[in-house]
Amino acid sequence: MAESMPEADQQPHQDEVTLHLSPPPSMNRIWQRGRGGKVFRSRAYTTWLRQSHLLAGRPGSVKGRVLIRIKIGGGKGWRKGRDIDNIQKPAIDFLVQAGVIEDDNWEIVRRVTVSYYDPPDPKTKAFIKITVRRLPD
Repeated sequence: MAESMPEADQQPHQDEVTLHLSPPPSMNRIWQRGRGGKVFRSRAYTTWLRQSHLLAGRPGSVKGRVLIRIKIGGGKGWRKGRDIDNIQKPAIDFLVQAGVIEDDNWEIVRRVTVSYYDPPDPKTKAFIKITVRRLPD
């Protein structure tokens, strides 16, 4: 009996997925208020999401409970004095949108760690490395 293959637009489930992306806009800058008070995604956030989808390609997915590690590599494009905690919300929302994780609620995301590392050379471009690891059941 032949094994069923995933559909062309699906990746198999994995125990770990790692993505290398540019840093997202600050959490304070991902939403804008328009006429009549309507709230929508900012241009900077929409651009970052589009670029991140292009960089990530089809990363695969991690099913079930996960831990997420976000490593920030400072450098060119990283604003001095930026709050480290303003990275995680847009990054985790991207993981849901890209299909890497099922949801970003507490039942799925059990732990998030964010670390900052100085660049080896100030001319190095800033980045984030996101690792999603499945936790045992």
